[in-house]
Order: sequence, then C-alpha cells, then structure tokens
Amino acid sequence: TICVRPPAGTTPRAVRPDVPSRAMASTAKDAQPTGDKLANFLNVLKREAAVNGALPSVEVKCDFSYTLKLPGSKVDRTIVTVPEVFANALTAPLRAIAALAGAGGGKDDKSSIKEFKVLQSVEGVFRPGEITLLLAPPGHGKTSLLKAVAGVLPTSGDRMTGSVKYSGLTGAELAAKGVDVNRLACYVEQVDTHLPFLNVKETAQFSHENSTPAPADPALHADKLRAVTSLLALDGCINTIIGNDLVRGVSGGEKKRVTVAEALVTNVRLLCMDEISTGLDAAVTYNIIAALREWARTTNGTAVIALLQPTPEVFNQFDQLMLLREGAPVYHGPRDKAVEHFTKLGFVAPNPGSGEDIADWFVNLVATPQKAFMKGSSLKLANLASSGAPVTTKALAAAWRASPLFAPGAAPAAAPDAVELKTPFAKSQYGVAYPHSYASHFRSVLARQVTVTVRNKLFVTARMFSAIVTSLILGSVWYQLPKEKGFEKLGMLLFCILHISFSNFSELTFSVEQKYVAYKHLDNKLFPPFTYIAAWAVVHLPIAIAETAIFSCILYPMVGLVLSPGNWLFFYGNLVLANVGMASFFRIVALLAPDMEAAQTFPGPVIAIFIIFAGFLITPSKMGIFKFVYYLSLFAYSLRSLCQNEFMSDTYDTLVATSPVEQLAYMVANPDKNGTSVEQLCTEGAFTCSTMGLAIMTQINIDPDEGWFWGGAMFCLGFFCLTFYGGLLALKKVRIVTNVGSSRTGTDEEAEAAAGEVAVAVAAAAGPHGGASAGGVKDISQKNIKFVPMCIAWKDLEYTVNIAKQAGGGTKQLLQHVTSAARPNRMLALMGASGAGKTTLLDVIAGRKTGGVRKGTITLNGHEVEKQTFARLTAYCEQMDMHNEFATVGEALEFSATLRLGDEVSAEARRGFVSEAMDILELRPLMGRMIGSSGSSNGLSPGQRKILTVAVELVSNAPVFFLDEPTSGLDSRAALIVMTEVNKVAKMGRTVISTIHQPSREIF
Repeated sequence: TICVRPPAGTTPRAVRPDVPSRAMASTAKDAQPTGDKLANFLNVLKREAAVNGALPSVEVKCDFSYTLKLPGSKVDRTIVTVPEVFANALTAPLRAIAALAGAGGGKDDKSSIKEFKVLQSVEGVFRPGEITLLLAPPGHGKTSLLKAVAGVLPTSGDRMTGSVKYSGLTGAELAAKGVDVNRLACYVEQVDTHLPFLNVKETAQFSHENSTPAPADPALHADKLRAVTSLLALDGCINTIIGNDLVRGVSGGEKKRVTVAEALVTNVRLLCMDEISTGLDAAVTYNIIAALREWARTTNGTAVIALLQPTPEVFNQFDQLMLLREGAPVYHGPRDKAVEHFTKLGFVAPNPGSGEDIADWFVNLVATPQKAFMKGSSLKLANLASSGAPVTTKALAAAWRASPLFAPGAAPAAAPDAVELKTPFAKSQYGVAYPHSYASHFRSVLARQVTVTVRNKLFVTARMFSAIVTSLILGSVWYQLPKEKGFEKLGMLLFCILHISFSNFSELTFSVEQKYVAYKHLDNKLFPPFTYIAAWAVVHLPIAIAETAIFSCILYPMVGLVLSPGNWLFFYGNLVLANVGMASFFRIVALLAPDMEAAQTFPGPVIAIFIIFAGFLITPSKMGIFKFVYYLSLFAYSLRSLCQNEFMSDTYDTLVATSPVEQLAYMVANPDKNGTSVEQLCTEGAFTCSTMGLAIMTQINIDPDEGWFWGGAMFCLGFFCLTFYGGLLALKKVRIVTNVGSSRTGTDEEAEAAAGEVAVAVAAAAGPHGGASAGGVKDISQKNIKFVPMCIAWKDLEYTVNIAKQAGGGTKQLLQHVTSAARPNRMLALMGASGAGKTTLLDVIAGRKTGGVRKGTITLNGHEVEKQTFARLTAYCEQMDMHNEFATVGEALEFSATLRLGDEVSAEARRGFVSEAMDILELRPLMGRMIGSSGSSNGLSPGQRKILTVAVELVSNAPVFFLDEPTSGLDSRAALIVMTEVNKVAKMGRTVISTIHQPSREIF
C-alpha cells in the first residue's frame, strides 16, 4: 500500500483516531481541525434559529407502490436488432389483425408491455431529528424511493398507488395550505452536475442566495456559506473552477463535496441524499455523516441517506436503517435492532473478528439471502426453498411485517401542526414558490450565465474566428458579382442565412450539458423556468450581434451588394434575427433530446426541409401541393426579404427588357436600332420593360410584392417567440434523466437459475502457468498464450502542471520525489485523501499524462523502455467503464484481443485466450448479453461492467495492470466481487497497481 499525501505546504487535517476499519487518508488541504469546523457549523445553525424562529418539522410517512410499464425486451433483457425492429414494424398490422380475429400472436414477448415493480408496498416513517441509512443492491429501488420521498419522482398515469405524507398531509394538501413540498425537501442526486466554468464558491453561493429569502442578518448569511465550505474541506479549492472532462478543475471527491454543499447551504427540512460518499475517502465521509447527524439533532430536520460502502463508524452514526430487496422493504427500524431481527430469522451475523463489516453483511444479505443464510446453516442450497427459510423477497418482507418492530401506524413523532408556517421567515422560505421576485432571480441567473459564457473563451473566440474565415472565403468566391447576376446573388444570400443559422449548432453541446444543472435547480425551486430561458436568450444576443457584425462587415462589400447604410442595416438586422431565432430553435432541441447524439440528429430533417423549400433549390411555382411548406420555412422568409432589399433598391432602377426573347426578336426585326441603348428603347416602347431589379426578381421567381419586405424580420421574431415558449414548456414538462442506476440483478428468479453454478478460481502461482487446484474448486489458468511477468519501479517522480489564468495562473507541483515499486503476483494499493494525487500518480506511472512536466525514471524489470513499448506492456482500466453499448460481452473481448494481440498469435490461440479470460473472470454466463449504456434497463450492472473492463484489458496479455478507482460507485458486495476478480489477475503472475477509496476489511 502506498499512502499519498498532499503537496508540501498544506496542513494535515485532524482525523478521528477511532476509525480503524478502513484504510483512511489522514491529510487534507485545510488547517482547521474537523471538530472546530463542525462546532462552527452548528453555531451558525443555532444563530439562524435564534434569528429566524421556529422552522417546520417534517415527518414522512410512506405507504405506496411504484410500477412502470415497459416493453418486454427491457424487462427480459433480450437483444433487439435493427432488422428485428423493421420486421416487427412490417408484421405489426398482421399481428393486430390476428389478435382481432382471435388467432393469437397479437404481441410477441419482446413487444408486449410488462409491469416492472420498482417499489413494492413501501411502508415506513422517517422522523424529524433522525437520519436513516438506506441500503440495497444496485437496481433495487434506492434512487426511486429517495425521489418519491423528496417529491420529485414522476407519478403521471397510474405509476404510483398510495401516498407519501408529510406530517400527515400529502403534497397536494400541503400546497392547499400554502406550503411547497419542493421548498421543504431536497433530493441530492448521485451524479455531480455542475457548470464547469463556475468556481466552488460561486456554485455554492448561487444555491445559497436563490434558495433562501433576503437575509435579516447579511453577516450570518455569509457565515453559513463559509461554515459549510469549511466543514466540507473546500477551503483549498474555493476559487477553483469545477471543470469537467475537457476543462481542468477540482478533483472528483471535491466535486462530490460541492454537491453536498449545495444542499447544506439551503434551509430545507428534509434531505434525501443519494450515494453521497462516492469518490470520497472514509474520513471525509465520516465527517459529512457526523455533520448531518448533528444538523438533524440541532434543527429537528429529517435525513434519508443512501450509501454504497459505509464503514462501521459511519454505519453507527445512523439512527434508523432501511433495507430494500427488489423494491420491497425487508427491514426499516432502529439500526441497533437490525442484527437481532435477522438473527431470529436464522441468519448469522459476522463475529467482530471475522473481518466482515456489519454494513457489508447487510448488503450481502439483501443481495444474496440464500448465500447469507447458508453461512450459518447446514442446509444445502437446493434444499433452502423446501426448508421454509426466509431467503426470498416475499418471505423477507413478510417476516419484517410480522416483526414487533414493524409499526407503520405508530403515533407520529411530529404533531400535525409541526409543518405549519408560524413565523414570517418560515412563510417567506416555505410558503412561496420562489423566495425572490422574478426580476431578482432573473438578474442572478443572468449574472451566472454571463460568467459562464465569458470564461468559456474557446467557444466565443471560435465563433468569432469562424465568422471572419467564412466571410473571407465566401467573399472571395462571390467577389464583386455583377448586378445582373441575380441567380448567383440568390445563392449567396441563402448561404449567408445558412451560415449564420448553423453557427448556433455549436451551442448544442453546452445546452445539453447545462440542462441537467437546470433540472436540478428547478426541482429544488431555485428559480422559475422563465428566468432561465430568458437569461439564456439575453446572453446569446451580444454573441449574435458581434458575430453577425463581423460576418456582414467583411462579406457585404466584398460581394458587391448595394453599398447603402440603410440596405446594410436591413441586411444585418435580418441576419441577427435569423441568428437569434435559430439559436432558440437549437435550444428547444437540446431540451427535448434524450442525449447528445439525438440532439445532433434531430435538427437535420427540419433544417433540410427549410433549405429545400427556401425558394432556391425548388422555385415556389414548382412546389405543387407542398407549397405550404414554403410559407413555413424561416429561410424562405429571410431570403425573400434580403432579395427585395437588394434588387428593389435604387441601384437596380435601370430599365431592361422584361423578356430577353422579345428584345432579341425586336432587334432582329430592326437592325438599325442596334446602336440604341436598351433604356431608350424601353422609353420608346419598343418592347415590354421593367426595372432591372424587378426583372431579376421575376427571373429567380421571388415575389416582388413589397408587402413581404418586412416578412423575414417579422417571421424570425415570431419564430423566436414560438421556440421561446416551446422551450419554456419543455423545461417545465420534460425531464430527460441521466440514468446512472443499473438493471436489477440478484432477483429470486436469477438466484434459482444460478443455484447450480460452479465457482471458478485461479490458484496462486509463481508465474503465469498456474498451479494445481485445491479444495474441489475448478482451477482455470492461462495456457494458450504466455507472457513474461514484470516488475515496475519508479524513482524520484515529480509532476508539475500549469494553473489556468482564471484560477490564478502559475504552476503547481502535484507529485514530489515519489519512489517505490510493484512486483508480480501482488496488488499494490495507492491510497490517500481526496485530491491528494492518487490518480495523478497512477497516470504518471502509466504514462497517460500528456500535459505538465514529469521528472524521474520508470523502469520495467530494471530497464527504461520507449513509450510505444511501454504502452504494449501495460493495461489501464479507467474509472469510467467505456464500452460499445451495442456489443455483447463476448464480442467486446474478441474485438479487444484481435486488435491488441500481435500477428504471431494465431486465431485459434486468440479465441482460446478469450475463452480462458471469460472463465477466469466468471463472465461465461454473460457472454451473449448486450453491454448496454450505463444504467440502461437491459444492460450490465455497474459491477459487471467493471469486471468487463478488467477482462477487456486482460485479453491484451499485458503483464502490468493499472486500475483507477475500480470500486468507486459500487456497493460493498459488488466492490468485493470486482476486487476478487482483480486479485485473480494478480495471482496469474501479473503486476497490479490500483487506486482505491474506502476499502472494506475484506478488500483491504
């Protein structure tokens, strides 16, 4: 184990000495002892209570079920291919006719709608002054329960039966009394969604100022923000931008603490927090839970918290414990009575010296009750069902309901009037939809959007640079067009509109990312939807004005358009309005699209129709029955206005023949007129004449009726208003949720199917050739392809990075004189506090850092190797499990092996090696399963995805393995399974180096 400390110059953080069970980092970036920080936070809470008066207490009583109706393919996890989709669409009428005729076959298993019980008969009470720990395997309903309690779970249709009551009143009854549930409760999501260009202080401050009314004591208002950020050890990064995958910012653990800070700076009375310990070390997690416990005691607040891998010390901080299996509560009562309850059912709790944490035992119990029961029983797995042991969800839930601890109808701890708003502050905090006026919220949101836009220099400068380059190119292509080139000018004007419109396409990426932050803030009632849409539009306006000005000032004189101030201003104004209108269109697309890929695809058909029916590719006279589309196209209106602005100006007042054929016939009949000007012939009435502009308009089939002159501007304004209103409705009605949960695994049906599976293990070996099996366990070791075990060592490693200008500039040394080594057959853990540099050290050793300055030496078996050779000899498992969602497990492994094994490996040996890898890591049952996206209904669970990531790297046959936080985001049971599989990789003779947070005793 290597414990990484922060760089020199920072002061260690005091850590509770009574937390020995998990390997915890003992350093951080704040100098103040944790006890003092907690005391400061509690002091602020007490001062607030003295100033604001009594706050409402919320007792939550649940009695409901939640069911979704899903296609059978999602429930059964069957793979649906594109040909099957087309085949189902073609045969759907036949199946419908057969169903009506009573012949059956109306719906197959894949297309039929099935009910999926997310939550089943949830009954329980969450009382004020207490904090409740929620434990369940992945996919068993933790997030849905927290959202239901917080009042943000979609309940449209008949999804929910029953109710959630707050101090005896439903959400609708509270609203009738003038109390807003979303002002009382706050759901803290497990995904850290923040604006990357805001710093830590600005992010927390925005939540603080927009969630609370105008403070009676401004000093106290500011003290609370400082107390919360100090409590969460954010002092060292208070002015650092949050960042994202492309912008360097705070670490993952610091980002998680910012998410918690956003909730603590509010005055909510009910906190529903979803997996807030992900990415945090054990010491920080303990401090946060201890603070939440004291918050509940001091303010009589209510907290329900879901955690993945709680340490015994964190577990002991909770008052109540709730366990879920397949969405059904199997225990919800006092934490210290839970062991007694399950002991009476026949389960055997771990002994204090067994090395198994009690929280991990509870998770294992609800995940695999059959295995947990057998640990203390002489029964065989096949005989459990007939023995009457409570090892199914139904039996466990029934046993809990029969327990004397089960008392959902007990007298409430909070009186019915506890939720009454008795003070002016309580009424202004909880009795209104928003704590400030619309104008105040608009100013706050606008200031934030301006800050984000100004700091995103690449986005702004890229758009301005694009306007310059594009205008120069187009200006050179159509340089000084003659006046009579009407059709060429028509194409040029259309291209101007298209460029200005498509320049907003780059906003889609930022719009899609920012909408998830907006969803979080809107659910917590930080500001009205109108203020967000309006601020978005106002911030874009200066960009549109500047971009269009650059484009127009360069292009307009180069192509030889009418050089008149009035004509230029009309040209410029129409392009600005087209810019604004299409930007609003792209915003509504971003709000409605389920993901980035869809957002980039959806506008295509609409824009294609706009272009086709703009009047250039197809003239209006030839559109036939589709001419109505011409009057719906924004490009058609803008193009018509720009053509009239150009061709109906005084410059085109020269008389010309309306029909060139008529003019030619006259000149042939009157050869003596060949020297006479066309304008004089027109005056003499030789043939039908009109102005040059009118003739060009007729030639290019553009309506010369001046009633359409302002049509482009008016239509763009109307289009903007329509899309603005559509965006507002989308923001209110539509919620595109990023699903980060997982498909439900470990159900009773799966347990029955897996009852006869054979365990697979790799015996410890001194090299890559394996060893003899022992204890009756099937021994599978690597035989098809050989490798050379390697020892990796590093000496005096230093790593320095440049700090962004907005963060203060300069340089920062992240690693200082790090020297160590790792050997084959062993696993090396890199540990330290959040932000101490664990991932940085791992990336530097693995050669994955492309920026910054690295010093020191890294050797393999005592030799320094080239970068390309080093990459072939090492494998790196990233924290985020990135896979092709449409591939199966077997296909992913075969693809990786094909690309990464050398030509000297035959196809037969490669296939044998892939088969070995699946057996070693126990992926054989999942070989035909589609990987799916993270959290998809029919994809792999988080633990299965992580093991697949290890397998994909294993088939590269690299002797050195790097893993970045392989247990992050997993519950304790899944984390143990993953590290067990990683340990197999090490026992095969490979060198394994891994960063890790909060390892349990068994993992450590």
